[in-house]
Amino acid sequence: MPNDLNNRVRFHLAFKLGDGNEVLEAHQKLNQNSVPNELSLAALHYLKNEQEEAIEIYKKIFMDKKYDALNIYLTMCYYKLEYYDIDLDLVNHYLSVHNDSFIANNLNASIEYSSTVNDKAAKKILQI
Repeated sequence: MPNDLNNRVRFHLAFKLGDGNEVLEAHQKLNQNSVPNELSLAALHYLKNEQEEAIEIYKKIFMDKKYDALNIYLTMCYYKLEYYDIDLDLVNHYLSVHNDSFIANNLNASIEYSSTVNDKAAKKILQI
């Protein structure tokens, strides 16, 4: 729906421009039964460092199992919360299906380094 897309763009622009009133107005117009709108809301939570709220939305959508990429979004949220064990599970599951993903491999190396402070293991993942 074009109106939904326009509203999501307004929502994110208002956030980036710091217009709180416009953010609230656009948020109220988001249809909560729309996956793209829910993903937009989760992204905004992530940008505001509200990882728990973003995780809650991503998990609800992830139950559908149609959106493999949500593993990456969940990994990024859990990474900010320093839940490295959960991160590794999520990113390794994604890599089992999409082993050539540049982003997933970088996340995997970052998790390895952050959880063990082992730069050699991280470099090995990146094959540097």
